[in-house]
Amino acid sequence: MIIVPVYNKQLIPSGKIYFQTDEFKRAGGKAVQDEKVVLIQNKYYQKREEMSEDNYYPVGVSGVLTEISPDGYLVVEASHRVNIDELNIDESGKIDLSISRRYDTEAVDEAEEAARLNRLKNEVKDLSSRFQFSGFINAMVDTMKNVGEIVASLSYWMKNSNEDKYAIIAEDNAKKRSEMMEKEVVEYVEVAKVTTDAASAQEKEYKDIYRESAIKKQMEYLQKELDEMHPENVTDIQRFEEKIKQSGMNEDARKEAEKVLQRLKQEGKNSPETGMLYDYLDFVTGLSWDKKEAEYIDLSEAEKILNEEHYGLDKVKKRIIQQIAVMNLKHKQSGSILLFVGAPGTGKTSIGKSIAKSLNREYVRVSLGGIRDEADIRGHRRTYIGAMPGRIMDGINKSGVSNPVMVLDEIDKIGASYNGDPASALLEVLDPEQNNTFTDHYMNVPYDLSDVLFICTANSLDTIPEPLLNRMEVISFTGYTPAEKLSIARKHLLPKSMDAMGIKEDQIEVSDEIIETIISDYTREAGVRGLRKRIDALCRGAAVMLSKENGKKIEISKEQLRTDLDMRPVHHETVPKKQKEGVVTGLAWTSVGGEILYIETLFTKGKGQTIITGKLGDVMKESAQIAVSLVKSIFPEKEKMFEENDLHIHVPEGAVPKDGPSAGITMTTAIASLVTGRPVAPDIAMTGEVSLRGIVSPIGGLPEKLMAAQRAGVKTAFIPAENEQDLIDVADEVKEKLNIIPVNSVREVLERTGVIDETEFDMEDSYNKKIG
Repeated sequence: MIIVPVYNKQLIPSGKIYFQTDEFKRAGGKAVQDEKVVLIQNKYYQKREEMSEDNYYPVGVSGVLTEISPDGYLVVEASHRVNIDELNIDESGKIDLSISRRYDTEAVDEAEEAARLNRLKNEVKDLSSRFQFSGFINAMVDTMKNVGEIVASLSYWMKNSNEDKYAIIAEDNAKKRSEMMEKEVVEYVEVAKVTTDAASAQEKEYKDIYRESAIKKQMEYLQKELDEMHPENVTDIQRFEEKIKQSGMNEDARKEAEKVLQRLKQEGKNSPETGMLYDYLDFVTGLSWDKKEAEYIDLSEAEKILNEEHYGLDKVKKRIIQQIAVMNLKHKQSGSILLFVGAPGTGKTSIGKSIAKSLNREYVRVSLGGIRDEADIRGHRRTYIGAMPGRIMDGINKSGVSNPVMVLDEIDKIGASYNGDPASALLEVLDPEQNNTFTDHYMNVPYDLSDVLFICTANSLDTIPEPLLNRMEVISFTGYTPAEKLSIARKHLLPKSMDAMGIKEDQIEVSDEIIETIISDYTREAGVRGLRKRIDALCRGAAVMLSKENGKKIEISKEQLRTDLDMRPVHHETVPKKQKEGVVTGLAWTSVGGEILYIETLFTKGKGQTIITGKLGDVMKESAQIAVSLVKSIFPEKEKMFEENDLHIHVPEGAVPKDGPSAGITMTTAIASLVTGRPVAPDIAMTGEVSLRGIVSPIGGLPEKLMAAQRAGVKTAFIPAENEQDLIDVADEVKEKLNIIPVNSVREVLERTGVIDETEFDMEDSYNKKIG
């Protein structure tokens, strides 16, 4: 008995199986005519000397070697299928096996089989007509007695896998096995026909299906070959197909991309929609769809980066480190939505870049200032000409990752119009419970924003809608003290400016006194943006001098500042040496930090009217009315003075709009000073809202106001008692130079400023008598 292992060859239960003589011998078979032969099928290819006992399928074929041709082939006449019950290979490579016959579970109908055989013969003959030796092939086909012989003869050229070939011989149902063989033959014939004559028509439905499958396989194969030969000629369609496969899109996005790609194929290059379809596919395939694994962030390294790039801002840095620690513990890539609020130039935007660096993530900045269209956030629908994605998804695309640190700049300057409210559209973006399925109108598919670390910046909270503000954690940037500005200028601004102007460290000398003069006399801000501009101007002037002096070291003097900075010193309000009655120093908050202001009052002959000037807002006008009523109730004996005179209240710098309730205590004290004729010391300042009950209520912006007071030369500052807890945010150098006095009532202020004596009256009794 000859045992012949075969690989990737179609075995059949009955009929002739052709072998090349050399092939048969290589497989280990001795070509002995009329010898019994068992054909077993390998699972994978192995040389005879390397064969192992586990590399065989359990079903083989038994037959007889009936013909050995001198033309280099031989024929095995298969008789039936067998089970390989046991198989052993000795050290010499000899194979011993035990077999048993394997019977079919259902016989094939002879008439049906004969019809199938005739159909396949005709198919093969039709195919052979396309070749030169069609007569020989047709004669050979006519000798074939069953479907299996046709399959076996074509096995060498068939493209089906070794597993597919074994599945046919292993099928116990003879009818189904015959159908499987017919399918393989028909598919091969159709592939061959398409190769030689792509325009040939097919009549039957199953042939059309097989032909379509064959065409697709052929095209994929040929196109792959062409792409490998000429990668520079790969078409956009193919490039998009490959990108879609490799992008890792979610199911909705993949279906939409494939749908648009199909439209692009149908439209052609000359269609007006081609550009829009191309741009869409280019955008969605350019996005990063992979969800990144959360990385552990070294807190010490993150803290080091923040300290290297930003001086001061200890409270802000502490909160950022806390956020990173929470992200480490929860293995998440995002946390609370942070809102940095403060004056321009205090480092809100730039610290976002440092946060990205400390997290080892990409940084992207999206400017929202001035947008008035909801489509700027959500994108335009693709039905519009010139449709574009929203700024959020555009930023994600530019970052190239799905988890950048995204700074939404100037969120307080968003407007609204008939095109919608962008602030409302941001509600979904900044809500961790919703943004994992954010849908941009342009994309029309959901995208996961939950890994994005959002940081927002604003100069004021007043214009931010309450629902949007509730989604963010507010962190205030209080501005820098002169000492902090000096350190920032020395460590960061001056070296950067010198490097930008090409000035070396040994070519210029700028003393601390010069920088302090620039800070105090040539800037008026809470941040350092103006300071940076002044230092840049100073270095440009130094560059000119160095060029003229042939690189000789120069020293900057105070006299040069007026010329090099090309501006007159900034005027800062400072307290005068003396102050008349009716004038009191107040503290105000502005978008560029704190400032002092004076409340001036004056009686003129009249009919008891109250005149308010200084471009004051409604809230400040109401504070003035409350102050007047309060003073009248405190000094009922002075009522005639109010009836016979007009009271004029003025706040200087009339061209500058002013509003807010915090000047209430200042106005009350100024009017009381005017009524009593007792002036308030000029180095005393105050801030606080007042009520008709004489209570001093809390205010905002305390750190900036006290910084302005210290800068202006104020020695004593009255603040609401409820704001005492906010002193923790005030710089130590400011608290050291100011006598800060928390107060609860107007009476305390009037007594401590000397407007009234403690024994003059009981304010509560006076108030009750007035209204009683």
